[in-house]
Amino acid sequence: MDTNRRKFLKLLAAFPALAAIPPVSSACRAARSKDFGIITITLRQPLQENFKGTIAYLAELGYRKIEFGSFANILPEEDAKKILEDHGLKPVAGGASISNLLNNFQKEAELIHFYNKEFLICYWPWHGSADNKKADDFKKVAEELNIVGENARKEGFKFAFHNHDQEFVRTGPDELGYDILLRETDPDLVHMQLDVYWTYKGDADPVAYMKKHPHRFPLLHMKDMDDTPQRDFAVVGDGIIDFGKVMQQGDAIGVKHYIVEHDRPEDPLYCARRSIEHLKSLS
Repeated sequence: MDTNRRKFLKLLAAFPALAAIPPVSSACRAARSKDFGIITITLRQPLQENFKGTIAYLAELGYRKIEFGSFANILPEEDAKKILEDHGLKPVAGGASISNLLNNFQKEAELIHFYNKEFLICYWPWHGSADNKKADDFKKVAEELNIVGENARKEGFKFAFHNHDQEFVRTGPDELGYDILLRETDPDLVHMQLDVYWTYKGDADPVAYMKKHPHRFPLLHMKDMDDTPQRDFAVVGDGIIDFGKVMQQGDAIGVKHYIVEHDRPEDPLYCARRSIEHLKSLS
């Protein structure tokens, strides 16, 4: 029995529900033009309990990219890097809040360099809550994003901003906060990681944004929405978002990284499998 198979069986023992998940169809195993990724927030518990087995499982499903900050709370970074390399999972992005990126940039840069990631990400642009933000607040955010973007360029990697729904607040008669960020940030310094779920949650259209700004979005977070009044998170493929339409436009503008995400999946391993199966069936 090979090492990967042993890891997978240990994972089954830790998460018995995995055995009930139907296998990925042969169509999904066929060669595809896209290599999908996943962000590790989706798999907190499995990674904590069985890091090697979980990484082996992701590779078996067909994931080829991974987004994360650090694995230092689980195992030494050197060991994590070797495990990712052994299973063909390429680190593509990771980051922190704007406060960390401004105050501890070098620490974040060292992680980007160590794992040879392509993108540093700002996941939260506010120094505190995002309540009651006005146009001037977004202009200040844009200034700070430009600063981090310039620092990233000097270090030799790229920088991107990840949105939530709060950035789609109305700041003028015909303008949203996100529009200000697009206008006021230097496109050579600040790329956009468009989160499909949060964009829809903010009552905006990610496809329309990609059409209007075709050179700003090299990364997408593929996160689904359930069909309830709360419009909560859903496993990709089990919700209401038309990812075929999203990827059609993404491919048209040259999106490079499609990254699966779910903030709090009930069954992380099912989420990982169902998500890539659905996306591959559409690609």
